[in-house]
Amino acid sequence: AMMKAEGGDAIVELTCGGLSPDPAGLRRIAEGTGVHLVMGCGYYVNDYQDPRNHGRQVDDFANEMIGQILHGAWGTDVRAGMIGEIGCTAPWTDLEKRVMQAALIAAAETGAAINVHPGRDPDQPQEVADFIKAAGQPTERVVISHIDRTVFDEPRLLKIGRASCRE
Repeated sequence: AMMKAEGGDAIVELTCGGLSPDPAGLRRIAEGTGVHLVMGCGYYVNDYQDPRNHGRQVDDFANEMIGQILHGAWGTDVRAGMIGEIGCTAPWTDLEKRVMQAALIAAAETGAAINVHPGRDPDQPQEVADFIKAAGQPTERVVISHIDRTVFDEPRLLKIGRASCRE
């Protein structure tokens, strides 16, 4: 209510798979406050994922995310408006890389932006940016969060910034 009174009208809420997302709760909050809530989709870091996810393939994850955006997420008709917070750890696990590949497919299919939660290694944000570029996907609609707690030197920050620019 205070945010709305000060002119704020939207919040991006990225509680995704592995973190107990609550689309119906977000709908109630949005309806009760008049604030737009943009819900994320996809999966958080390796250790928070359902053990069944370890055997899933990229296309399965991608189709799930596309459905979460176009039709509804987590068994509801509440649609996600962003992909993420896609979780990565350092070192980056195979499962997390499959989820990231799926997120890139879902983003290309739907136009949704991606938010990434990088691991705490200062080189991982760059690893993620390089992974996205190597997949032939644009980085302009990818947000890498938590840089403030991950990268502490200017050369790394500038390199990450350059990675997000078109060549």
